[in-house]
Amino acid sequence: TNKFDCDLNISDNDDDAYADNGEKKKQKRKKVGRGRHVPSVTVTDRRVAICTLLKSVKFNKSRARRLFAGMIPLLNKILEEESYFPAETHQSEGEDSTDGRVGNDSDGDSGEGRNSRGKNEQMNEESASQSVLYLRCCAYLVEAYLQGLIERTTHKRKSRNKYSNNMTIDSENEINLQTAVPIIDEAYQVAEILHSTLFPLHQLSTADPPSKTRKQSKQTLSSIFAMCETYWHGHFEDREQFVTQLIPLLLIKCLDVTAQKADIKRLHSIRDALNLLDFEDEESIASLKLHLLRTVSSPLFLQTAEGRKFISHLFRLHPSFVNDLHQAIKVQLPCVKRSILKAYAEIYFTAWKASCDSRNNDSEEVDRDDIQTAIEENVLQDIMHA
Repeated sequence: TNKFDCDLNISDNDDDAYADNGEKKKQKRKKVGRGRHVPSVTVTDRRVAICTLLKSVKFNKSRARRLFAGMIPLLNKILEEESYFPAETHQSEGEDSTDGRVGNDSDGDSGEGRNSRGKNEQMNEESASQSVLYLRCCAYLVEAYLQGLIERTTHKRKSRNKYSNNMTIDSENEINLQTAVPIIDEAYQVAEILHSTLFPLHQLSTADPPSKTRKQSKQTLSSIFAMCETYWHGHFEDREQFVTQLIPLLLIKCLDVTAQKADIKRLHSIRDALNLLDFEDEESIASLKLHLLRTVSSPLFLQTAEGRKFISHLFRLHPSFVNDLHQAIKVQLPCVKRSILKAYAEIYFTAWKASCDSRNNDSEEVDRDDIQTAIEENVLQDIMHA
């Protein structure tokens, strides 16, 4: 019994010690909080931690399948219901005019109607905001997963580089694979759904009046842009499916007055995707051709090295497009500054030299003989006789 009592006494003393220790820790936290700022985990820190996990080797195929398979149902629901796009403005205006006429008879009913409509609009805006944020989170996760695959694939290809020629590394450390990199179906479906929302999100980001959802849609649009670019640069399977909406929207962004040099660099990095354009079908690319022709008169394109290289690449897309580009530049020549003339000269020379190199390599699908002939006869000879 004495031994048992002794044990109880020890236990009681330990509890008291633990309690005193807990109180001391609380008081210490209060003192620390008063004296200095205690760093906390931010949303950005959590996002970086999750993305780092998705890039790691521990995040294997089975875990990736479960993660992306869980995203698909909600993404399909958002896409079908268009819950990210609050399109109630015109409807509410029509209802306001109708309820205003009824309100002449009953001011109380009119006030309640306005309050209910205000709550509905607020709920609709909040729902759209949550949907846009969910799309952005999905884009972050897919991009992180793709970056992890690129890192692991690059490492494997480097180790096998002595025995195969499946990979070359260029000066920009970009991997160029002769074979497409496989990807799980669940991740491909999520990326495909996100890519299909680019045009609606662009419409939402330019809608009036400005709102919280509009600002978030711009951020989400940029995140999906980055995901599609990673998919393209990673040489994943069916990567051409993820540039059909990316190229037009990124081109529109570069032609906007708020465009920056970073936007030009992003567009230049995916310039090879323009080779997929079907110039035989004029109607399908008519709008895109007009935007491409606008680049030759854009000051930002002409002032940046990547912009000039991008315009030079346009001369190599198709022989029929060479004359269109030349005529667009020719209109600008009489009234531009000397620096712009030098930029145009650099563009012409780079395009002609690249057509000669491509003709010697004979590695492109387009007939490079026709392109070189078009540049020499329709462009250079026209300038010399002007």
